[in-house]
Amino acid sequence: MSSSLPNISDEGKTCYGLCYVVNRKQFNIKSRDFYDKFIQFYHKGRFYRYATGTPNSLELRPLHTEDTIRGDTLLGVGMIYRNAEEKIRQVQLCQVDMKMEVPQWLLSQFLPKACKAWLENL
Repeated sequence: MSSSLPNISDEGKTCYGLCYVVNRKQFNIKSRDFYDKFIQFYHKGRFYRYATGTPNSLELRPLHTEDTIRGDTLLGVGMIYRNAEEKIRQVQLCQVDMKMEVPQWLLSQFLPKACKAWLENL
């Protein structure tokens, strides 16, 4: 590792907590917020994080604004590490329920042709 980086021990502390995230309104999609519980730890030169939605989150933390919709994180996992060239890499996988219908313009813009054909035959 680079000498300019702090010396972080593999025997670091395990951490856990709650995380609140707000996504602002974009286009005609209302803002969404998420209130997740997480665990994170450092092991063998890599930082790991696991998160999932918090039950009864509306009781624990009110909505950001009146127009905000509370989404639900089904699963969030991530890892941050340095590769052999000392570059920081992040791998992240997240599945969320945005509690919204996907607008037709968004479907038609991003779906591959085979999926579009399937959608049209529904």
